[in-house]
Amino acid sequence: MSQPDRVLPPYDFATPSALPISERIAQAVSAARRHHKAAGYTRAVAGLPPIATRGASVAELAEIETEVGWPLPLEYSDFLRVHRYLVLDDGLVIFGLDHEGVSLGRPWASEKHLQGESCLVIGQCWNYADGDQLLVLKGQDRVMVYLHEYPRLEEFAPSFSLALWRLCHQGEHELE
Repeated sequence: MSQPDRVLPPYDFATPSALPISERIAQAVSAARRHHKAAGYTRAVAGLPPIATRGASVAELAEIETEVGWPLPLEYSDFLRVHRYLVLDDGLVIFGLDHEGVSLGRPWASEKHLQGESCLVIGQCWNYADGDQLLVLKGQDRVMVYLHEYPRLEEFAPSFSLALWRLCHQGEHELE
């Protein structure tokens, strides 16, 4: 059986690209909250809220950077300063920091996704198959999705804030 040329459908980033990064993040989080309210999704795993509103401290961000071995992408750091993580739905998660001692996933460095290149795994994106992961290649801003069934990477968004926007807005009519 042959593989498709591209699994991810195209996505129009015109609307969010016209916004400042902080506004993209705020509107994406608002869309996630609307989805949670419409779906009655008030608690994620272990009874945690789906969006942690207490952000990461400078020390916590430095700890993650030490663990992964390089600076976090700036937009991802901006998000973590306000929200420790975000769970949109089962399998749609932006990893971050623990909440009250419980973790829903922490970003981690990997060299297995693309041989010879380091990447930072920042979340799950199970829109296409269980186990697909969002990641950023070391030194880049683009967010890729690792499609484990194929296995390969495809671009999800040009930056973290646009990836968050896409995650929270794509298929809104299907999610709500």
